[in-house]
Amino acid sequence: MPVSLKKNIYIVFSCTNTKIGAMIRYVTKNKYNHVSIALEGDLKTMYSFTRYRANAPLVAGFSEESPLRYIYDNTDVKICRIPVSEEKYKEVFDYIEEIQKNSKRYIYNYLSALLVPTGRKICIPDAYTCLEFCVHILSKYRVAEGISDRSFYNIVDLEKLLEPYAAYEGSISGIAVPNGWGNDVYPDYMKGKIRICAGSAKQFGRLFYRLVRV
Repeated sequence: MPVSLKKNIYIVFSCTNTKIGAMIRYVTKNKYNHVSIALEGDLKTMYSFTRYRANAPLVAGFSEESPLRYIYDNTDVKICRIPVSEEKYKEVFDYIEEIQKNSKRYIYNYLSALLVPTGRKICIPDAYTCLEFCVHILSKYRVAEGISDRSFYNIVDLEKLLEPYAAYEGSISGIAVPNGWGNDVYPDYMKGKIRICAGSAKQFGRLFYRLVRV
């Protein structure tokens, strides 16, 4: 008996208005530089690995993103809607919920981000780029065919693989339904340059510590 498809998982490609985002687009020659995953079509909450606060780009990790991050800049997005069974949807939901509960353990994988132009990645426990996180979810739960967590992808690769699921392309304002900032601390600026530098150094320290223990 075929499994009925009653749920959707959404992969959101976005063109963010940041200096790092512009640099990524320059390197990849692609319109989009950031990837998030959402479990509802209104994008009320998206999940990704990115900066926590607007003014501290190197203090980053697992984040619950409010679409307000992008609505103010009228950010362009491309949304891929992937139909899944209720069972698979619940598996992904439960996994993300588990990461939420232990979010302090998860950090941004800057080393993989730096190696993107070389076509390589470095696997570090509980550390991902935004792209690696989405690929990890898609691979771990076989949400989309032909995607493996062991392979290298750049954002162009993933966009092409998910093209059959493309459902919307345009301003995020045309589809997202924000409901406040929720658990997203993006607008809460980190005060003091020393604190920002110390926070950035701590993130890199944690990353290298995990690397040498692998």
